[in-house]
Amino acid sequence: MFAVGTHEFDANSGPQTLNNRFKIKKFDDYYKLVFCPTVSSDTYRPQCGDLGVVLVNGFRRLVLTNDPLKVVFRRA
Repeated sequence: MFAVGTHEFDANSGPQTLNNRFKIKKFDDYYKLVFCPTVSSDTYRPQCGDLGVVLVNGFRRLVLTNDPLKVVFRRA
C-alpha cells in the first residue's frame, strides 16, 4: 500500500520510510511520477528518478526511466 501526500520530505524520516517515497512533479503541461528511494548522505536530500512504463512479456511495468510517464489529474 502506498500513500500520497502533499508535504515535503522530512529529513528526520527513518530508513523504514524510504522504500515508499514517491513525488508528483510538474512536467511541461502535465505531471510526472518520481521515485526517491534514497537520501544523499552529504545533503540529506532525496535522490530521485523518473517513473515510466515499459512492456515486458505483454505486461506493462512501472520502472525507473529517462522517458517519464506524463500524468493528468482531473476532478472526480
